[in-house]
Amino acid sequence: MKNPKIEKYIVTGFWAVLWAAIMIYMQIKHSFHFPYIEQSQIFLFDGAYLSEKLWQVAGVAILIEEFITQFFCIPYVGPIFVASALVGVGLITQSIVKKIAPNANAPLLALMPVALQLTTMVDYDYQYSGIISYIIAVAAIRLYLQFERQTTKVIASSLLALLLYWAAGPAAIMFVAAIAIYELFIAPSKAYFTLLPMAIIAAAGWIAIYYLHLLGEVRYAFSPDLYYKPMLQPDKAFYYAWVAMPIICFIATLLRRRGEISSARKWAEVAAQLAVVALVVSFTFKDKEYLQPMVTKFKELDYYLRYEQWDDALKLAKEQGADNTLHILMQNIALIQTDALGDKAFAYTQLGPDGITMDWSDNNPFIFSILSDLHFALGNTSIAQEVAFKKNSESIAVNHSYNSRMLKRLVLTNIIYGGESGYDVAEKYIAILEKSLFYRDWATEQRAYLYDKTPLTPMMQEQRQNMHNIDLSYRMADNFDVLNDISHCNLSRRTFEHQCMGYLLNMDLENFYQIVSRVYGTATMPTLPQTFAEALLIYTTLNKSIQGNYAIDETTQKRFLEFQNFAAQNYNNKNLAAIMRKSYGETYWYYYMFTK
Repeated sequence: MKNPKIEKYIVTGFWAVLWAAIMIYMQIKHSFHFPYIEQSQIFLFDGAYLSEKLWQVAGVAILIEEFITQFFCIPYVGPIFVASALVGVGLITQSIVKKIAPNANAPLLALMPVALQLTTMVDYDYQYSGIISYIIAVAAIRLYLQFERQTTKVIASSLLALLLYWAAGPAAIMFVAAIAIYELFIAPSKAYFTLLPMAIIAAAGWIAIYYLHLLGEVRYAFSPDLYYKPMLQPDKAFYYAWVAMPIICFIATLLRRRGEISSARKWAEVAAQLAVVALVVSFTFKDKEYLQPMVTKFKELDYYLRYEQWDDALKLAKEQGADNTLHILMQNIALIQTDALGDKAFAYTQLGPDGITMDWSDNNPFIFSILSDLHFALGNTSIAQEVAFKKNSESIAVNHSYNSRMLKRLVLTNIIYGGESGYDVAEKYIAILEKSLFYRDWATEQRAYLYDKTPLTPMMQEQRQNMHNIDLSYRMADNFDVLNDISHCNLSRRTFEHQCMGYLLNMDLENFYQIVSRVYGTATMPTLPQTFAEALLIYTTLNKSIQGNYAIDETTQKRFLEFQNFAAQNYNNKNLAAIMRKSYGETYWYYYMFTK
């Protein structure tokens, strides 16, 4: 005989274990995803902001999303939210199946929408208003199943369809499809009334597009594309979870009048369901770009750069290497910030000049925040501000929200610029941040520097001073003598080390030498960085006309001779690069000889 109490404990334990498993998986594999998406939107405690959000299609879901997302800067909150949302979907789905077919023997049917959405939750182009809308919609289905009288069903389905479309957007279509399937099987002759909520949603979508101009395309009005980044097309697997709920209702109605079955058959059916769920999970994890290690590594590096954890960024780069030039650029920003670029650049992966700077003329917003970090590290306030502005503008266009990370950069760069116009703009951004929960204190602290009320911090003063050097660096390609006019500071050293490193990575030793010969021995470069010393030894070998004493220590000179001799003696060895990497892989000599 059945023991309802034991079954209840088993079911509760199952969902508890699933919640823990999802949370642990998210924390271990994707913990850096959540602060990464947190920066792309900001929740403001402001009446105009709240009313603007509520006026949108799916406004309630969007508002809930942004309220929750602001807490993703706190460790563990993101994984806990994902686990709770997915298990919540599963529990409500289980309740729906149980309501429709009490004897269905489909305990794992409720896992289907969970499995189908698991990987989507770490897609950086997916907006969490989608999962919130999904929860609202399945809760509406469960509420609808409570009604029995025909009149009540008509009124409830119509009101729920309208409210759902406003609160959760196209998720209302999933609601209508599910109840239509249910009614077709329960009372086919009376199911025609489900056409009314369908018509209501169609009318609401038409009004939103053509009358209120809240949506730009039909697909945003009537498909889950609304929950994905505009201008991007999700893969087919993204839609399966939205189709799953009506299918689940269909299966449940087929099993509605099922009687008792044998214990053997019961366990066989459960095993079959488990196999199907396992296949679905394996399918959802297959060939997803945003699940690849190179993407998760990018998010981790991004986190370290954002919170100025330079040593952690370098440790990750050292232990795991770099998969692409973007990783290398982020690694090199950490080297610049620790004033180690000139000494240690080749102790890490380097693959050419794209690893020291990137072309942003193609207006690719994906790299704007990283480029802003790069140029701010170099004291190039102008470009740091320009790309921060572009990234924030992209966030407004795509997410209808400010980018908190770039707002902070815009505050700092405008204060550094100073003057009435600079302070006015900085104050505008400060006022926005002061309406947030986690940035208000920082923003209020910056108010002290507006309009020269308080002296700037040493960092701000140095950034302002280095603007002159940045202007000279732009003119350097036409006339290297402008380097004689630089004003010496730590940022000027970073600026010209960065310029020199660009030439070294491009193997342009001539232009490298033109800078070093003018800057070495000044306050900007009082001593020669190790990598520069190694490069000068190559330049001396290739060009005997080198002038000046660059104080290259004897150990480095001796090691260079050993490098040359070993390479000459083993030149025909096919494994020469691998052999020499062990002893010389961290030197510029190795890069110059073996990097193509």
